[in-house]
Amino acid sequence: MLLFLFVLTGCMNQTSTLEGEALVMEDATQAFVLNMGDILSEEEKENGNYDKNEKVIEAARIIPGDQLEVSGEIKQLEDLQSLHKVEVVVEGTYHQELVSIETYFNDRGSLPSYKAESIKVVPYTKEEVVRRITADQGEHSLHVYNPDEEADEIGAYRDIFGDAPIRSTTIESSFTNGVLNRAEHFNIAEDRPTYIVTDDEGIVFHTHELEALKTYFGNWGKR
Repeated sequence: MLLFLFVLTGCMNQTSTLEGEALVMEDATQAFVLNMGDILSEEEKENGNYDKNEKVIEAARIIPGDQLEVSGEIKQLEDLQSLHKVEVVVEGTYHQELVSIETYFNDRGSLPSYKAESIKVVPYTKEEVVRRITADQGEHSLHVYNPDEEADEIGAYRDIFGDAPIRSTTIESSFTNGVLNRAEHFNIAEDRPTYIVTDDEGIVFHTHELEALKTYFGNWGKR
């Protein structure tokens, strides 16, 4: 994301607007971490092939101001959850700074801190949510939600892939919608399975029927 906007409203009233994802901290101050992006490649993220002490994440510690305004998808700061997408107006000038993964997860008190004047939680777009489950270039991925008991393990699907280049399979036996609102964006049913196949651009197949999924993979070589 690596995005910030600067607003000057007089010499004595300087603010900056930051955008990112919240990481809630369990402490009495109600401070939270704002993740504004990173410079890691997809391969580095997938393989964990990075130095945890290298500065690769743009993040800041956000401290609620005395007159904090909360708006958008939540009405009070207590309702803020990790992964919420937020817009935060902070006091002063924001200075872009990268921190290490070690600091981000284990030493959050040392992150650069800013006092918030307002926090707005905004909904994710479908494109943003789909981007989280896309496959690597030239590959495909299978995502299974609320499967039947006899099909809640990866091994249950290997025999039906055929020639399809399925790189990864994820299964959520007990689906939780969460702040991403995946149930709406992915049309995930509560009372039956949902099967989604993605490529490196987005969703290429969606069904609630296992037989339809088998047929889709069975016809792979005919495409």
